[in-house]
Amino acid sequence: MNNKLYSSVAIQRQLLASSAKNLASYLKYSSRHSGSRHGKCLLTRCGPNELGPTIKRKAQEIRSRIESLGEEGVEFQLRAAQPARIPHHLLATISDVAIQKNRIALFVEVTREGFESSEAVATRCSRLVQWGCDGVAVWTDIAFTPEGCADLQRVCDEVEVPVLRLDYAIHPLQLTETTQAGAAGINLINAVLSDAAPRMLALCDNLKLDYALEVVNEEELQAGINHGCKVFGINLSVGLSLAIPGFKHDMACRLTQQIPFSALSVVGVSTLEEAVDVKEAGATAVLLKKEALAGKSDQEQRDFITELLQRLSDTMF
Repeated sequence: MNNKLYSSVAIQRQLLASSAKNLASYLKYSSRHSGSRHGKCLLTRCGPNELGPTIKRKAQEIRSRIESLGEEGVEFQLRAAQPARIPHHLLATISDVAIQKNRIALFVEVTREGFESSEAVATRCSRLVQWGCDGVAVWTDIAFTPEGCADLQRVCDEVEVPVLRLDYAIHPLQLTETTQAGAAGINLINAVLSDAAPRMLALCDNLKLDYALEVVNEEELQAGINHGCKVFGINLSVGLSLAIPGFKHDMACRLTQQIPFSALSVVGVSTLEEAVDVKEAGATAVLLKKEALAGKSDQEQRDFITELLQRLSDTMF
């Protein structure tokens, strides 16, 4: 039992009650937020569905799991939660890359391709690491894989670099299964968590699990700063959907520039030029989106990664 993580049954039940209330809200999420404006931008997602229906589906999945476990089962899993395999591995890696390699860190987004197995996903991740990538970001949502946690654990067992879990986290159970799989961190979407964000950030800290709090506008960025956020994510699982050419990328750069010096940032990019732009805007790490390598042979992917690493180090300071 991890008494340091959950010191009393009262705190535990308060967390569960709060989560149950949030789940009820998430089940109504699609009608409130699907295609709606948050500040000055629209929320979208990297995948086949809009964010609203995705969050509603995710809430239904979590609710079904809670019902199958029962209150005592959920409480047991949370109280037995183990801290991250390597505490704050993602944070340490980003800092080490800046100091030792004189560049910003490179993570690559990975999803299953076709009918791949977990072993095949892990093999691709291992290859990316051999080419010089500092970490990988693995999708575990059912829209991308039927065995998300299995994929995550297999990758974590295969590589020694930090593995970031990409999903739609709305409940503490998702954080505990992330550490159980061996991942170094997880993305958290500020617009989805809303008032629950501080509790989820605190739980991550207790688990020594790193996170990237995704923000899409200045209001959300300020809220994250007020919460003491250590790592911000921009254009990871949610992005900016605007018809004005180039505005999405400009907004990403502008948000990156406003992140406090005391915090780190992971910014999603799809091209070499975007990577250079966000580096110059002050990003401490980039997440190369999967479309950047789509359709390329292994050699072409390796050449792309090699050039990207070079551009991330040129005139860093």
